[in-house]
Amino acid sequence: MWPMHEKIAVIVAHADDEVLGCGGTIARLADRGCCINLLVLADGETARTGLNQKQQEMLIKKRKDACRNVASLLGIENCSFLDLPDNRLDSVDLLDVTQAVEMFLFEHRPTLVITQHSSDLNLDHEVTNRAVLTAVRPVGGHQVCELVTFETPSSTEWAFSATPGFRPDSFVDVSTSFDRKVESLKYYAAEMREAPHPRSISSLEALGKWRGSQSGFYLAEAFETVFRFI
Repeated sequence: MWPMHEKIAVIVAHADDEVLGCGGTIARLADRGCCINLLVLADGETARTGLNQKQQEMLIKKRKDACRNVASLLGIENCSFLDLPDNRLDSVDLLDVTQAVEMFLFEHRPTLVITQHSSDLNLDHEVTNRAVLTAVRPVGGHQVCELVTFETPSSTEWAFSATPGFRPDSFVDVSTSFDRKVESLKYYAAEMREAPHPRSISSLEALGKWRGSQSGFYLAEAFETVFRFI
């Protein structure tokens, strides 16, 4: 459970990625007394077709409210939103995204950053990873000494040709916190699907059991370490 870290940042493309990828882990870290701050890059709604501006604004507000409710349930200290265009992060200069991430890091001073994996079908997830990796490079005086990435169901495993692919080396026992992950996903009901879709509750439980079987736990979430400075 990364015992050396007290301040942690979770940086994701969309509000719901934090729960899908590491909701159980966030809950466990919060239970341990860690200060966890969340940064969401994209608005998560403006890629939907057939909506006028007012409808988009209503959906964005609803999604932010859901994220804040999730934060309260899981133990996240604060949620920040950049409101960048959904599924169009490649239309924003990477420098601008990176600098926004850097400002967030300097404000909250985390030592551990958790974000999305680089090999991912969703373009926003890819850009998020690239911006975070650039922002946490070991220059500039920030406090980050460890970066880990998580898998996002329905995106990471569908990136069939991506290399090197998600290769986890760390597993967190979420047997006692998985129920809060499931409860949190109720706030993101619009993003959930029926089985056998990877974003169904039964599929998420199956993934948790699979990662648990790899690590000797009943349910687990998996992570790949990018770097650790000791």
